[in-house]
Amino acid sequence: MAGGVTREEGEKLGLLIRVEDGTIRIQTREAAIAEVQQRLRKYKRRGRSIVDEFSAERLQEARREWGKP
Repeated sequence: MAGGVTREEGEKLGLLIRVEDGTIRIQTREAAIAEVQQRLRKYKRRGRSIVDEFSAERLQEARREWGKP
């Protein structure tokens, strides 16, 4: 951008700059994370840890790969 902030400079400042439907959108990294968390919240179930499930799946795959029970 002439006389403005480039995308790379914005990212160094912790800003996310993107074009959506012809509109330039500038957002702090924290705001972008909060937006994604809000969007994904509907998929979270009470008492369920996706991290624990992922770890258990990876452990099972590793055991199958290495032939261990």
